[in-house]
This record gives sequence, C-alpha cells and structure tokens, in this order.
Amino acid sequence: TEFDRFNGLASLSWKPSQFLQLTYLGGYNNETATPGFTEVNRYALSANPTMPIFFESRDYYQPITFDYYNPLAIIALSDRERTTTNHLNLLQLTSNVGIAKAAVYASNSNQQYTLDEHYEEQLFYRGGEIYQKDYLVNHNHLGGRVSLHLKSDNWSFIPSLQFDNHIYRFEDKVVSSVVSASQNFIQTTFQKDQIVLIGGTIATDINFSDKWSVSVGDRLEASSALGDDNDMAHFPWINTRVNLSNLIGFGGTNFFTFGHGKSGMTPYQDGLSTAQIEDWGTARFANPGLRSEVVQNTDIGMEWRSSNGRLGISGQWYWKVASDMIWETYYNNGEERAGINVNAGKLSNQGLELVIDYSQEIGAVNWQTQLVTSTFNSAWKSLKGDRNIDLDSTRYGLVFNAGFSSPSVIYYKENEPFGAITAIKTTGINQSGTWNTVDVDGDGYAYLEDLQVTGQAIPKWTLSWFNTFKYRKFSAAMQVTGAFGHSLVNETAVMYQPNASWYYYNFLESYQEIEPVDDRFMVDYFVQKASYLRMSYLQFAYSFKDQPGKTLSNLQVYIAGNNLLTFSKYPGNNPDYRLSKKDFGLDTSRSTIADSKLPGYDAANQMYSSRSFTLGVKLSLF
Repeated sequence: TEFDRFNGLASLSWKPSQFLQLTYLGGYNNETATPGFTEVNRYALSANPTMPIFFESRDYYQPITFDYYNPLAIIALSDRERTTTNHLNLLQLTSNVGIAKAAVYASNSNQQYTLDEHYEEQLFYRGGEIYQKDYLVNHNHLGGRVSLHLKSDNWSFIPSLQFDNHIYRFEDKVVSSVVSASQNFIQTTFQKDQIVLIGGTIATDINFSDKWSVSVGDRLEASSALGDDNDMAHFPWINTRVNLSNLIGFGGTNFFTFGHGKSGMTPYQDGLSTAQIEDWGTARFANPGLRSEVVQNTDIGMEWRSSNGRLGISGQWYWKVASDMIWETYYNNGEERAGINVNAGKLSNQGLELVIDYSQEIGAVNWQTQLVTSTFNSAWKSLKGDRNIDLDSTRYGLVFNAGFSSPSVIYYKENEPFGAITAIKTTGINQSGTWNTVDVDGDGYAYLEDLQVTGQAIPKWTLSWFNTFKYRKFSAAMQVTGAFGHSLVNETAVMYQPNASWYYYNFLESYQEIEPVDDRFMVDYFVQKASYLRMSYLQFAYSFKDQPGKTLSNLQVYIAGNNLLTFSKYPGNNPDYRLSKKDFGLDTSRSTIADSKLPGYDAANQMYSSRSFTLGVKLSLF
C-alpha cells in the first residue's frame, strides 16, 4: 500500500502596541493513497460468493457483485487512487482597552477530494467501467466578539456580543459508467451550490466569588439553505454552578451544576435547489419548507475536588431531545420520484457521564490521569415529518440481496433505540442443512415480515483513560479507549460463510468450525457482539532543550504509536462502532440500498484498521 502525507502548520504573532495583537495561523495537509492490492470483482448470476478467485502470488481481494444482465462469471481487475488536500488561512486582530475586549477574525479554508477508479480490462458488453469523483468545499468565515469585563474582589459581570458569518461553496462532480442489458454509457453528475450562514450570540456571565455563577444567552442563526419562513432560528440557554461545600461536606469543594437550553444544526448543505443528473432526470427535489434541526439539552451534575486539589470527581446526567431532524428520503410529486431533504423525527438520548482525574508528584516524577466514561440510552419518540412522510417501521440498508438472501437492516421504529439491527432469527441448522428460521407471520417463508431486532449498533457505554508521565527531560503519554454493549453486522463473515454446495472453496479460517449450510440467508448469527478495549495511543518523548525566551526555546524528539492493541471477541475486521456505512466507488453495487446515516455495519469492502508509528521532532522558535 502506498500512502503519502504532507502536513504543515505555521503560527505568527505580532504585537504593535500594548492594546493590539495580530495573529496568523496557516495550515496545509495533503494525502494520496493507492491500495497495494489488486481488487477483483467476479460478476455472476448464480454462483456462490465463496467460489474462489486465486492468484499464484496469493495477493488478492474479493468483493462480490451480482450481475443480473450477464449469466457468465467474469473477472474484472480494478485499481483506485484518492487524493485529499486541505489548507487553512486565518487572521485575527485582538484589542484590550481597559474593561473592553474585542476581537475580529477572517479565515479561508479549502478541502478538495478526488477519487479515480477504473477497470483495467474490457468486460464483454460493459466496456471499461470507471468511477471518478471530484469534490471541493470552499469556506470563508468572518467573525468577531466584543465584551466588557466588570469586576471587583467578590463578583464579576461580563456581557458579550459575538457574530459569525459563513459562506460555503460546494462543487461535486461524479463521472461513472451506467450499464444495462442493452447499452453502456458514461454518466456525469454535477452539483454546484453556495450556502450563506449568519449567526449572532448575546450572552452574560455572572460570578459571585466562588459561591455561584451563571451564564445566560441566546443565539440567532440563519441559513440560505432553509425556507424563507424558517430562515431564522434562535437557541436560548442557561447554565449555573453553585458551591455547596458548606452543606455537603466530604472535605474539599462541592458544586451543583445545572444547564438547560437549545442548540441547532443549521444546515450548511443545500436543501432548496433541485439537483439534476445528466441524461437521467431529477436526483433531488427542492424543499422550500426546510427548517433547522433543534436539540434541547438538560444537564444536572455534581462536582467534587479534594482539599489538596489532586483528586477530582464529577458526575452528570444528561438528556437530549433532537427534533426536526433533517433526512434525505424519497418523495413522489406525482410525475417522478426523487430524493428530498425533509424535517422528520424526534430522538431522545439520555445517560450518565463520569469524569475522574488525579495528579501526583513524587520527587521529579509527575503523573496525571483522567478517566471519562459515558452511558447511552436512546429512543425514537416520533418518526413522522413533513409532506406526510412517516418513517416508522422503515428499514434501510440491505446488506446482501441476491434474490435468495434475506437482508439484515437498520430498523427505524417508534420507542425503539437508534441503531436497532434486525435480522431473521434462527434456532440452528436442521437435518437438510438449512437454517431453522423463525417464521413470525406463519406464511411459510422467512423474509422482511419476519425480521426481528437482534442487536444494537450504538454502545451502551464507552470509556477513555488518558495518562501522562514526566521525569525530568523524559515524558510519556498513553490513552486506552473502549466501547461495550454494541453489535455489528459482520459482512465479511457473510461473504465467506461456509456453504454445503461449495464447501471446498475458500472462506475465512476463523469460520471453518461453522457447520456448512445450503442457503445464503443473512441471519442473526452474523449480527455479532463487538465490545472492545484498545490501547489507542502511546508516546515517548525526550526534550533536549526547554528554555523559554531563547531563540531555540524547545527541542524535542518523540516516537508515537496508534491503534497498538485491541482486545475483543469480535471475529470481524474491526469492532469499532459505526455511525455510517458509506458508498465509495464501484463496490456500492453490492449494497442494494445504502444510506449515509446507517450505523452498525462492518463492511467487507473496506481496508482493515491500521497500526501506525510516528517518529518526529518538535522545535519552538523565540
């Protein structure tokens, strides 16, 4: 595998007077990747996916596509190359005059993504199949903040006014081949949009010594992607913190915290214009009634810090309700059917978050540690929306559908959690070598009506444990992460499931113990527990010089490793929980329905997660 990356970062600061400071930040990132394997697709009308494709070099990759137009099994070799480029320029001017503070900033950033994928050989009537994508986002940002700092020995009062304006320009071009039984042609999809966002926030922070503090404010947002009647939304909030040390005791300090308010996700993606595909028709209808998403937040918590300041514990119960969620779904206007962005659904999520931190110094040794863990409990309160759209009891994401295979899908249903995974349930394998499927509706067939919830794609709880150590000029950092209680659809296992008809062909060694079956049903066996604990990050560093104020103020060398060890019983490619299953290139034809919002898939056509090591040098000037 070839993977090239170049990163650059520059930060400059100039203070022409005691009242003014000018700061510049510039960044650049470029990545180019080419998979080092030859990708093989075998097209067949009725051949088992475990049928082998094998090179003498033993260097091969085998995703499977079924071609209903061609009864012959054919071989196609393809390669791909992708390039991602990002750059940022930010200029900020700050001023402090007495009790008044002001800042104004302007920035420009660009993101460009290109993907070039093609088949090297002619494929009968298919010709050379290609998929090329060019995606460009340009973001201009102008903002500022003005505040007054009024304070005495026992109190402070800080009113502030903030504004931020954004202009997003999108260009998206896809060139792909379209194949049917009678023709083969190249199709070009091109979209060019500009979205303007305007935001402003007025807030006041009040603090009475270390006894009580409160922050209250309101944010206004507007987006050109919303309808004329809905282009302005406001999101008020209040947060407070009260010292209860004299009431609770336990030594140290005790605080009660409370927060309530609204936040939004004003869309920076286009929702009003109609998108067209060349020689195809409408791809997306305009929706002039589109509204901003709204999230209502409520947080109640307690904080405790020991009298020596070394140990701190904070716990918080949170409750979030998202409404008017923006979905991309299908709509029929009476003449044609196409996609449309709509507001639909209300999703509730609540849980507990616990943070424990501790620091200790023993001689020249300094140790700091922090443990963060959170629980999640979600439920759909509603799935109804605009234009009489009702998403209740809908299923998305047919993982595998070859005419004789049952799908495992994501299930949207009121009162069910977000990320519910459904599949056909079984009670083992019968004497004829087929799955004993549970026929829920009693019609003698196992299909969509018989799907049942068999797993949850979102973890029930997660954790992150971070540690830093320092001894004189040596330092080390370590992070351990984990997720527990979630399941994944192991698509790789489905592709290489042992089958009695093709039992002697290639499939995963880890699945050799499965008794072969005669059918290709996607059953609950392949919805598998994926809890894991991982050594995510480890770094060792040595500082040769640390003298602030000198021309060369700091010089440090370090070695770091990412994704070093993963402990999990999950047998698939990667136990990470997923919030999406993304389409990319020609492989998407394996998934009959694909939606960018679908969680819970460990796709067979993705690269394995990699273990990486970095050797670097850090230096600071002036």
